[in-house]
Amino acid sequence: MLGRILVAHRNELILEVIQEMLQDIGYAVILSTDGHRALGKAMSGNFNLIIVNHTLTGNLNGSQLVEYMRKYGVQVPIVGIAPETTWDFFADSAKTKIDYILPCPFDYTELAKVIYSLL
Repeated sequence: MLGRILVAHRNELILEVIQEMLQDIGYAVILSTDGHRALGKAMSGNFNLIIVNHTLTGNLNGSQLVEYMRKYGVQVPIVGIAPETTWDFFADSAKTKIDYILPCPFDYTELAKVIYSLL
């Protein structure tokens, strides 16, 4: 196992696809659809990288999740994933200190390159 990655996205099917991609390249993957649960996992887990989508279930969106993670000391690389049309997520990236924005849709190779570049 190369490490642990937390993935937060509201769509369970997309979570499963990303999980399979990451497991294929050797990572253990923890999933969350809810922003507050993802924050709790990020705070209590030992992750090498976190992937966050802008839209999550609950009252916490992806930008807010990243902002809280950084505020509470989570220092691992964070990759934001969102359709290119979700400009508010991209605009918020500087404020929330997202390390990389990966526009959707993306493929296995693109995701692997981003992860390898950050780790």
